[in-house]
Amino acid sequence: MPGRGREKGRMKIQRMVDDKKRHTALKRRLPVLTKKAGELAGLCDVPVCLIVYPPNEAKPVVWPSRRAAADVVRQYRALPHLDRSRNKLDSLDFAKEINDKLRAKLYKVQLQRREAEIKIVIADFVAGRRDMFDDLPIDFFVSVGMKVQEKLQAINVRLQEIRSALVLPEDVQTSEPLAVMQPLAPLPMVATLVPRNNVTMTPLMLEPPPAQHDGCTLMTLDGEPRHGSYLF
Repeated sequence: MPGRGREKGRMKIQRMVDDKKRHTALKRRLPVLTKKAGELAGLCDVPVCLIVYPPNEAKPVVWPSRRAAADVVRQYRALPHLDRSRNKLDSLDFAKEINDKLRAKLYKVQLQRREAEIKIVIADFVAGRRDMFDDLPIDFFVSVGMKVQEKLQAINVRLQEIRSALVLPEDVQTSEPLAVMQPLAPLPMVATLVPRNNVTMTPLMLEPPPAQHDGCTLMTLDGEPRHGSYLF
């Protein structure tokens, strides 16, 4: 039969809002904490002390004794400042560490969202649902242009790989002629975005793919030559 802890799952560590529950948890967990401190001191043979200031109480809870705790604190204060602050983590440092982690997570989500928005804008442009970029912020407009150039460069690299694979080595002898599609002479095509607010993207030369395949021109269902779809 699963234990009680497994049924409830792992408890989320955060401040309890209810004062009564918080006081009850302190009374229940404080003996466990002192027990763990004693185990740490005995197993590792290191000086350990525990000082807890419960709310609404005049004196703190000190373990193992006031004299032993004072000795440990005195040894700690005798250390150089660099050694004392190396592994120090107070409430302010802890909050800063949590804040930095949340900021990094938020930045990652923002990057993912920006990538998704750029893909949507490019897909709308290719599908003909968008022909202008005047409604885009200037920073987003530049990001779209950079993404387009990145895709065009990847296409050029892929085209070069395909055309290199179609060329047979000179030492290869074949008994029968192979039906190899010979690529046409590349026609320069300039891919750029419409200028907006005196901001223009650097034109990028793209070599188009062969216009024929097995003697047929690549056409769409509406009878128009396919254009733009091979870009993305």
